[in-house]
Amino acid sequence: MDFLDPNKKRAHIRRIYIGYFLMGIAILLSAFILVYISYGYKLDSQTGNIVQNGLIFINSGPESSSIFLNGKANGSTEKRLTVPEGKYDIELRRDGYDSWKKTIQLSGSSIERLIYPKLFPSELKTSQVKSYDTNPAFSTQSLDRKWVIISQPNSIP
Repeated sequence: MDFLDPNKKRAHIRRIYIGYFLMGIAILLSAFILVYISYGYKLDSQTGNIVQNGLIFINSGPESSSIFLNGKANGSTEKRLTVPEGKYDIELRRDGYDSWKKTIQLSGSSIERLIYPKLFPSELKTSQVKSYDTNPAFSTQSLDRKWVIISQPNSIP
């Protein structure tokens, strides 16, 4: 009949309130930590300091070009890099193509999107598809710039 004893009932209620209070503190602390992680803060395991990171998205054409961040290889494109804030020299390389370079200043909790780099071949190879005796009456290109449309005089358009 311990459940009828008022002292034990008060002690039980006190333990429940202490548990609620500790759970509330744990929830608030977890929310606080998650908010700071979402803003890019991270504990640096080497120095023990808290640093604020930025995010770099790197895509390129053609795909799978090598990424060099401040001269160090860092994988290939189609990648997301989480790096501390600072100044970065980014270079994209691929065999047979000219390299692409850019210097960026990345601040903490910011996002830099490099989705436009286009690497061009080192040597352009041209070939003659068709030769005309006279100048065409009309010539244009398709909207996607992949086709050339030519009309000769006295031909069906």
